[in-house]
Amino acid sequence: MAKIEYAKKPFAVIVLSLLLLSQPGVSSMITAISVNAQSATSGQNEQYPHPSQCNGANWNIGTPDGLVCTSSVTTASALEKDAQATSIFGSSSRLKPDLASLNQFCKQYTGDNTSYATYGRVHNYCNRCDQRIAWWSTNTWNVQQACYGTLNVQNVRCATGCSYAACNDGLDNDGDGATDYPADFSCSGPTDNDETNPKAQCQDGIDNDGNGYTDYPSDTGCSSRQDNTESGGQQLYQCNDGLDNDGDGATDYPNDFSCSSATDNDETNPKAQCQDGIDNDGNGYTDYPSDTGCSSRQDNTESGGQQLYQCNDGLDND
Repeated sequence: MAKIEYAKKPFAVIVLSLLLLSQPGVSSMITAISVNAQSATSGQNEQYPHPSQCNGANWNIGTPDGLVCTSSVTTASALEKDAQATSIFGSSSRLKPDLASLNQFCKQYTGDNTSYATYGRVHNYCNRCDQRIAWWSTNTWNVQQACYGTLNVQNVRCATGCSYAACNDGLDNDGDGATDYPADFSCSGPTDNDETNPKAQCQDGIDNDGNGYTDYPSDTGCSSRQDNTESGGQQLYQCNDGLDNDGDGATDYPNDFSCSSATDNDETNPKAQCQDGIDNDGNGYTDYPSDTGCSSRQDNTESGGQQLYQCNDGLDND
């Protein structure tokens, strides 16, 4: 008889199940509860697992893009046995696998409005219709009876103390006219917490292409402050173009005597005494290297070299 009774029980469950499913609205209710709601928060994984009946699986949800959280809180292993969860739903229930509902639950469960769900244990009911399931809709919690085969969230982990990184907080933290990633060059990604550095060439205070103009909008090679190349703007000055324009062995300011500054556009004149073709000290020797008073062609004094001849020293020697 024990074997017969054992066999009758699953048969009775099957018959009861078929009767329940045949009732108006029951099958549609189960279907509706199992539908995956869309996430309203970018970066969280809304695709929950679908374990087989009477089994469970982990739903790794994660945090929204750019959110940094300091701690977390986990519910009881079964929500229907968590007194705090019951007080939120108004009855002992589990959660529908709906990301919006889980996020709302975490805010109420932790008392932290910055809280988000980061993990849930998804289970597939196997006990007829003796469970309840809750979900958030139209600013209220809804609770319905749930039957075997209905997916539910058994327990939840909630991240707390959350805030967005500087590159994802909706603010122009460094006041450079660009907000967050990818608009601000200084942001490497949405989780970057420094919107200030590194700076793009067009706002770093350096004349990167050496044309005498610095940053946006002064350098026309810059399309904005977030542009990372100053090249292609105004022409380079001779005294800052990297070329020895006059072929005197010296390139640009301050190496070439003829250059008064980096924005000087004449690398040829005026010439230093030691390359001007004049015997400036009248010792009979002209320019570098003939006049030993010249250390280079850029030296602007010929004095101190070879002695003056008596007939050209400005003295009445006899």
